[in-house]
Amino acid sequence: MSDLELDPATLSLLTSLDSLSAPGYKAVVKSVFGLLSRDPKHLGNDSSISSLHSSESGGAAAVNDAHGGLLTLVTELARCNCSPDQLQQLLEDASLTDPDRVALAVAAYTQCKDGIRETLRNTGDFGDKKMVGFDWRLDYRVRSSGAGENTSVFLCKFRLMDQKGVESSEEMECDMAQMKDLLYRLNQGVKAAETVEERAGAKKKR
Repeated sequence: MSDLELDPATLSLLTSLDSLSAPGYKAVVKSVFGLLSRDPKHLGNDSSISSLHSSESGGAAAVNDAHGGLLTLVTELARCNCSPDQLQQLLEDASLTDPDRVALAVAAYTQCKDGIRETLRNTGDFGDKKMVGFDWRLDYRVRSSGAGENTSVFLCKFRLMDQKGVESSEEMECDMAQMKDLLYRLNQGVKAAETVEERAGAKKKR
């Protein structure tokens, strides 16, 4: 896993998986792999987990943490072309003690990895466009009384321009855990670029 780097906050979120009920855990796994692979033949086409917010003992916070953590983990594992064994090891390290639960996620990853990698290749491909701006705002998903906690959602808009000067935009939304992970990776990219520039500058001075 030389190319795999996970924000410690993501690894912390994974511990919520063990707190879910058996049906809740299965629903989260189904949602994550259904969303990422965009291929419902693997695990069905129901990717909604909102119904779990009121049924799980940990409420919306535990469900959202578990979902966000697993979503980020699986995305990064697929991006780095990691093996199912690596997913198993990380889940066990996150104190997921039930071997049946680990096996369920590993089996889903084995089935869906190629589809997820294809999705990742096609996601965010702006072709000959360049980014000319970025806007975001914070929104709240308000739930009816007694149906669980309200959740924060970031709405992000990438403003783009093609080679002819025509502007367009791409929009996405992410939860708090995904936004934190995005910022962590952007900071990594900035640090890597700064290191390259510093080394290049040092070579010019020689």
